[in-house]
Amino acid sequence: MAATETETYDFGEKVEGIDIPVFNERAVRASAGILFLSGVHGRLLRILHR
Repeated sequence: MAATETETYDFGEKVEGIDIPVFNERAVRASAGILFLSGVHGRLLRILHR
């Protein structure tokens, strides 16, 4: 489904006192850590199975 010119995507949560949406930093860091570990795991599997 293609986005139209008037359609916008919102990311983050609305917080009182802040004008822009914000991300939960703990969740972002956890996601990055999981992605990093899966990358390291894949790299090790490739190295060990040569």
